[in-house]
Amino acid sequence: MDTEATVLEKPVEPVLPPSTATDGMLPRPESILSEAAHMSAAACFHRAQSIWKGTDGFPVDRSEAALWYEQAAEKGLPAARFEFAECLRWGDGIVRNPTRAEILYRLAAEGGEERAIHWLAHAYAVGDGVRRDRAEAAKWQKEMDANVLLSPFVQAV
Repeated sequence: MDTEATVLEKPVEPVLPPSTATDGMLPRPESILSEAAHMSAAACFHRAQSIWKGTDGFPVDRSEAALWYEQAAEKGLPAARFEFAECLRWGDGIVRNPTRAEILYRLAAEGGEERAIHWLAHAYAVGDGVRRDRAEAAKWQKEMDANVLLSPFVQAV
């Protein structure tokens, strides 16, 4: 990762709420923004996973992986939104930001990411990182139950 790269601002109309200088987000190197601009969401996500796990010839670098997850999330990939939310929730590779994480979990869940749906049902039921809200918990539990019924494993029984 080029440590002398200049910092660029987010695109004018990002898919995710823009980060600000005060929300704890780390600057994104120009090289990552430039390269990601020419890649699909799936390619950015694959790069993030490779860097996160240290596979495909990449060394493990949680901070750089979080930046690649963010790029894939901004391109609308629900799995990337979930993974980037996890980074923000735990402060893994990036400064902890539970508020932004919740937004990403919701976007991921609304995009059909089952892990996000499960997390939201749990989080609102017990107040894990969010204000406890039984109505929200029930909403996401219902969504989770509907997804289980649509599962090919359940349909095969």
